[in-house]
Amino acid sequence: MKVSDKNLPVRGELTDEIEPSSTLIPVCQDAATACPAPRPLARPVSLKGRVGPDGYEPENAEWWEVLTTPAPSGEQRRYGCDPMSIPPEVLAAAGHPVRRTRAILSALGDEPVDPDIRSYKDLRRHCLKCAESPSEVRRCTVIDCPLWPYRTQHNPHNPRHGRNPFNQDR
Repeated sequence: MKVSDKNLPVRGELTDEIEPSSTLIPVCQDAATACPAPRPLARPVSLKGRVGPDGYEPENAEWWEVLTTPAPSGEQRRYGCDPMSIPPEVLAAAGHPVRRTRAILSALGDEPVDPDIRSYKDLRRHCLKCAESPSEVRRCTVIDCPLWPYRTQHNPHNPRHGRNPFNQDR
């Protein structure tokens, strides 16, 4: 079975069988490994969510469960995941592809931006102005903000930054 470019790679073995409904959703052969349902690739985010009957809905809302985690204390609130713990392929599929700093700032649109921002490390300054405290920046759940993966002063798309090069897990 051919997996569409719009689907994320899934773990486990894929079968070549096509179901009678002729869908292109991969089917796992091994039931022990979790095969997440493929999600559509999101366009690069630019704070263009909308307010619906249930509140604010980000433009990449289908990635909400992947990019956030439940609060550890059992609250109804969710926290943003550490972007360095999310694979770069998942970030790119969720609407956070590799971009230059200038392109990230232009994606903010009309929002006022500090003119001294020149690198990924400087992007956190904008986040600190938006949030109430550094802990709120760390837990940020505005996943359709172009700055979201850079809020920790690290570039999650750089495979060597912040990781042990001798660790073969990643």
